[in-house]
Amino acid sequence: MMLGAPATLAANGTVIESFGSTSLVQVGNNFYVHPVGGNGGPLLKYKGRAVSLQRYPVIFLGAEKTASGYQVALRVRGADQYIIWNTDREGNVISDATGGVIVPGSSSALKTFELSFKQDLNGDGVVGAAPTPVGGVCGSANGTKVSVKPSANLCSAGTASSVAGSGPWTWGCGGSNGGATASCSASLATANPTPIPPSTPTPTPTSPSTPGPVAGNCGMQLGSAAVFCETFDTKNPGIPSRTGDLDPNVWGVSRALGADKWAATRVDACNGLTARSASDIIICNGQLRQASNDNHDVSVLAMYPKQPFDFAGRTGTVAFDVSNDTQGGHAAWPEFWITDTPVPAPFSHFNSWISLPKNGLGIRFAANAEVGQFGICPNGNNLNKRRFTVDSAIVVRNYTYEDVGALGLGFAYPAGGTGMKVNVLDCVIMSPGPNGPLNHIEIKVAQNLLEVWASDAGSKVLRKIATISNPNLSFSRGLIWIQDAHYNASKGECPPQYSGNPVCQTEHTFTWDNVAFDGPFTYRDFSYDALDNSTTPDSSGLMEIMKIALPNQMTTWNVLNMPANPQAASVRVLFNWKTYYGRVPNNLIVKVNGHAHTFPYPYPANDTLAADGTSFGVGSWRTYPLTIPITDLVAGTNVVQIGTDLQNDNTLVSNVNIVLVDVPGGVPVLPGSNNAYPASGTSGGGTR
Repeated sequence: MMLGAPATLAANGTVIESFGSTSLVQVGNNFYVHPVGGNGGPLLKYKGRAVSLQRYPVIFLGAEKTASGYQVALRVRGADQYIIWNTDREGNVISDATGGVIVPGSSSALKTFELSFKQDLNGDGVVGAAPTPVGGVCGSANGTKVSVKPSANLCSAGTASSVAGSGPWTWGCGGSNGGATASCSASLATANPTPIPPSTPTPTPTSPSTPGPVAGNCGMQLGSAAVFCETFDTKNPGIPSRTGDLDPNVWGVSRALGADKWAATRVDACNGLTARSASDIIICNGQLRQASNDNHDVSVLAMYPKQPFDFAGRTGTVAFDVSNDTQGGHAAWPEFWITDTPVPAPFSHFNSWISLPKNGLGIRFAANAEVGQFGICPNGNNLNKRRFTVDSAIVVRNYTYEDVGALGLGFAYPAGGTGMKVNVLDCVIMSPGPNGPLNHIEIKVAQNLLEVWASDAGSKVLRKIATISNPNLSFSRGLIWIQDAHYNASKGECPPQYSGNPVCQTEHTFTWDNVAFDGPFTYRDFSYDALDNSTTPDSSGLMEIMKIALPNQMTTWNVLNMPANPQAASVRVLFNWKTYYGRVPNNLIVKVNGHAHTFPYPYPANDTLAADGTSFGVGSWRTYPLTIPITDLVAGTNVVQIGTDLQNDNTLVSNVNIVLVDVPGGVPVLPGSNNAYPASGTSGGGTR
């Protein structure tokens, strides 16, 4: 079946193809996906903008409806190279079904898509057949006794995972095209092993044990000894803060919603749903559970430990467990960030919300592959399971940013970027949700290469699922963040779960555990919260956690519990702000106990404009750390006022903190401190 000619005219445009149940129709310079013989289908869009004929160097081949949206096939102009886009039901491109890479016409993955598209995509005259599943097979290292971790002959067929453990060692050999994964192991050789008679073959274990967490290491496998290990066994001892059950001596929390109010939510707790309220962070059964309600908007709930992670001159490792059951980029998903300073709610949503640190890194785990679909997974492993991988990554360098998706497309300011690339290598089986087994994730961080490793839910066997090449990080020490991000989940894919009914993630809970990182111990901060403006839901279940300053006025916040005679290498006031109509101030103004500080708008001009001049960033939240003299502080309650010099716009402010940076004396002793920090340490100095 050959591709139909694009000359046939529909009532509202030119039909590109009409095989199957869906027509791809060109109207002017744009494209629609209509039902065959009808209209009313959505406009094809990428990053919120209509896909135009001249925008990408591709030829549009066809489209087909899926359970969660559409797939669109494209060929690179003048080449035998192809890509398949996944969209949601509204035509927004959300992922790439060919694994984040452009594939040749001979690709088995492309030939598989010919079945669902019901057309000959590569023009070879044959509609492709599904590839044959190939199972993984252990190599000759399996079943041996060795004195060091095996690194060769791991698999005779399939893709080898990382080798876990410290003797015995375990690894997997992943199959392809839906083939099974083989489990392999090698044991530790003793100094004087008992010889095995020649007539007795070396036994091959049939069910190797999964390595357990190393004591005090939070299960981290790829790095060196952990200098931070949070198992969530200790709750907030009662200190007023924004952290819920998280101990504010150890953790900081910030929240932001695209609209002006934060929505009350219910947490899927250990004993069932809690009442809808402001209590969105709880600890139960030694795990952290947090929920957010996007209220049909974009939202972020961000959490960070107050000890810096240092990877200067080395490859550092960060680890955490999470119940990632994402439904994709139009739902809820976990994110990982590192920021050079602990600016609240570091986050980016396309170009419409750029609450960015001066220097930082973010990785989004939003790429979902539903049952029977490849998604952007580069292989067909575990097609009968829901899977996830890395969706995209953003790097910020002196407030300029490069935001790259696995599709290879993204935003950069200034235009062009530095050649950063997100390379998707594998997918892992999702957690079924907050009450199920968790995925273990480890991220190796170096100045110019990031590796992302993850396990299937409930397993500790890591597989490398993605790399981010050429990130060109402009910092080597920062604060790590684990974040719950949403994008209007009620408009997302909402796949059937459990009872078979569609379940959206508008109001959704993630479970986290075992947050850890390695490296030299540097220092830890003291941080003191100003409480949210209000945590009492109104009749619509919304809370005004921020405050609004009218023109020529300032918001006022009380930062609690400052000690007498504070000691620190430096002091910062942290906060989020935005202007109501998106107007850019010349200066921001902060007063601490009456001491005024005026500083110029820190972000580059026009960094929220697209290449065509379209404004994406109207009213975008921003984030900032202002350094102030320690002499501004007083014991107890400190009064902080924040505003701008705008004469014709309101200023909205939230998530206000005062941070004492690098308090001398090593690891401080605070009321209610838990054991996430090492028992002793010395201040590391350096850039703060």
